[in-house]
Amino acid sequence: MVNKRISVLIFILGITLHMTCFATDFVKLTADNFDINDKYEKENQITANFVQEVWPEDIDSLSATVTAEFYDFGKNVNCSLALYDEKGRLVSVASETKPSPKGSISSFNLSAGRAKLADSAKLMVWDSASQKPLREAKTIEKIKNALTIYLDPEKGSDTNDGTFQSPIKTLKKAVYSLRTNQDKLGPNDDTIYFILKNGEYFMDDVFKLEPKDLLSNRYQVVFTALETQKAVLTGAVDITGFTLWDENKDIYRAEVGTDINSRQLFADGIRCVRARRDEPPAGYEYKDGVATAQESEFLDFKHIEDLEFAFENNWMHDRCMVTSVKDLGGGTIQFNMSDEVWKQLTTKNYFSSAKPTYMENAYEFIDEGGEWYLDTHEGYLYYKPRAFEDMKKTRFTMPVKEDFMKLSSVSSPIKNIDFRGLEFTQSTWMFPSTNGGLCINQNEYYRNGSNNAPMEGVIELKNTENVNFYNCKFSKLGRTALKMINGVRNCTISGNEFCDLSAGALSVGGVTDLERNPDNVSLSVKNVKVENNFIHDIAEDIKSCAAVSAGFPIDTRIGNNEIYNTGYSGIHTGWGWGTLTPSATKNFVISNNYIHKILNDEIYDGGAVYMLGHTGGSVDNLNKLTENYVEDIRKPFGALYPDEGSSYWEISNNVVDLSKQPIWYYGGGSARSRWTHIHTSSINHIYYNNNYSTTGNMQNSGTSISYQPPKIYATANWPDEALQIIDRSGIQPQFEDCFSERLEEFYDSGNISTYVGGEIRLNVTPTTSKAKFYNSAKFDSYAQIKNDGILAFRNGKIYAMEKGETEVTITAVENNLIREHTVKVIVN
Repeated sequence: MVNKRISVLIFILGITLHMTCFATDFVKLTADNFDINDKYEKENQITANFVQEVWPEDIDSLSATVTAEFYDFGKNVNCSLALYDEKGRLVSVASETKPSPKGSISSFNLSAGRAKLADSAKLMVWDSASQKPLREAKTIEKIKNALTIYLDPEKGSDTNDGTFQSPIKTLKKAVYSLRTNQDKLGPNDDTIYFILKNGEYFMDDVFKLEPKDLLSNRYQVVFTALETQKAVLTGAVDITGFTLWDENKDIYRAEVGTDINSRQLFADGIRCVRARRDEPPAGYEYKDGVATAQESEFLDFKHIEDLEFAFENNWMHDRCMVTSVKDLGGGTIQFNMSDEVWKQLTTKNYFSSAKPTYMENAYEFIDEGGEWYLDTHEGYLYYKPRAFEDMKKTRFTMPVKEDFMKLSSVSSPIKNIDFRGLEFTQSTWMFPSTNGGLCINQNEYYRNGSNNAPMEGVIELKNTENVNFYNCKFSKLGRTALKMINGVRNCTISGNEFCDLSAGALSVGGVTDLERNPDNVSLSVKNVKVENNFIHDIAEDIKSCAAVSAGFPIDTRIGNNEIYNTGYSGIHTGWGWGTLTPSATKNFVISNNYIHKILNDEIYDGGAVYMLGHTGGSVDNLNKLTENYVEDIRKPFGALYPDEGSSYWEISNNVVDLSKQPIWYYGGGSARSRWTHIHTSSINHIYYNNNYSTTGNMQNSGTSISYQPPKIYATANWPDEALQIIDRSGIQPQFEDCFSERLEEFYDSGNISTYVGGEIRLNVTPTTSKAKFYNSAKFDSYAQIKNDGILAFRNGKIYAMEKGETEVTITAVENNLIREHTVKVIVN
């Protein structure tokens, strides 16, 4: 691999590393290796959670966890878990007291018995000296007036009756149980709980629900984990039997057979890299539909027909497969491409794709740890391990399923279903391989033959009402994670984490002409709440997908989400370039979101919030983009971007910080970053007022635009009003416990200068949301020292050994994610 751009990997904690002292090794760091900058705010934090997502009558004890960290001064902390009966009398209590010194992290694990005799519980955290609470108490109540059916993927059987002692095994059986157990509901019962015990549920069959499965609308159906995110719905199979194949290149292989295929592989949860080269072929040229190059080595590739060219262009991330290569003589070769896709890519009426930015999926490209190639012709998987991976202990999983869940109705809507505390993980999407490539139109829409097709959801809901997702996790999925279309009403997506996804996170409402039409009430998106979700590391494989997409929403709010590290736009709403036909969209509010580190130098034509097409608003009833905090938007055009045809929006009270990227370099060019961008006359009736920005740079070529310039604070030294907007943005305090581990960025103080023989302390400060200090004790960290001889790692410290310039790459490991940061070191 050449010049690899590393984004986010997955890492499993607890690996023991055996290191030498010098370069190209990962060496374990401690807090003593860091020189922390005190300018980053240090905030006391107490996280408290019940282990159980729900409390059924069948469990004997209730458990909870607490972590505490203080930076003003240490405290003696008491944590108590108290259980009470229906009259409020104490049934049992578990309590623990211990010191939490300044700057350290203290953990508490509590378990209170006699849970069957109790009805409610309270989790409390006190300062034992003053007896004052250190945070709000958390409460939970036992399930009442409900029918409970249990699932267990390991000990369950579909011949069982679904009790706690005799659970069923599969979700397919759960649907059958839903049909057959409704007559067991008592006269006061209003909920049916399907409680998934801990373990992995392989999604061999797509989970389907139709109105016929819900014989009555008088009760709520809840699919929930017993313990939060410990019930894992997965589409991956295990790969075993690796043996050393090429000792010189350290490549292993496993026999998998020819009936398995996938575009993803995970090693102990680490997203592995399809073997790739981050540059086009040498001497590459494109002319009149023909691609040639001056690199005859491709003639020797064993399976050239597996090779893919990838094109990153403006807002599109396209792919096309090579079918064969021809020797033209004199060192020149011709690539023959998959005909239909190649024609689509090279004849677009806008920004055609002809020169690849990188290539992937060839055995011959394997040259770095973490790379893999699946030979579907002979049935072998090849893999080169990373330095910290032990091939005898690492668990390899390959996603082989594409669809997990389909809730669909043509006539009456599917109603009254909750999904709570579940994890959906590891799926693939094989269309780019079977189609010969992928031609993107925009966002999640692509060319399928002559049609503009929407990407389907791994979890897809059609015609739903009061179907909700709470406290779930969506990770490592091969295409759009959650999609809700063809009528979405009174639904809530709240407190969920979407992360490490190949494509987009959430899509609410389609963009067909039928869905655009405000008269088609049955197909509308109405009264939907997308709130307090943590959405990060999105579009890892298909970078042109937005994190959150919304078609034509009515009475809908997307608010208080944190959206971070995406390939394309943070929020993408609407459709229709330049159209003045009104759509259904009205009373749509995008507010209080914290959106940062969006777009990149190849996919750059989007925005933190991107609007497209006419709405159904009016001068007296504007849609609102308000009180959002956006920063580090990596594009030259507007961070807040109403594109062609956008209309009837109020853009007010937003804070836009582009101080990190005052000039953005993209696609061979550069431009001053703009805080907003109205580039054509079809954009109309946009009303700007009371915004804050680090720059006033913008373009206004629209019609009927009411523009009040933002209040400029070039160094982001914000006034109180702007600081209050920032404080109200992102995930609200009552949801913070859902996402306790959140290392996001490193900041350094510039180059490190030292002398031969001097000790080096890394001038790097870890931070979390909104650039607040993040304690390095929460994650494992490693340094990769390049250019051995200049630096050395000895007795837990880094020393300068000889004069020169080099780099140190810091790799931080937390909660299955890696963040990397590189600092330059100058030794005089």
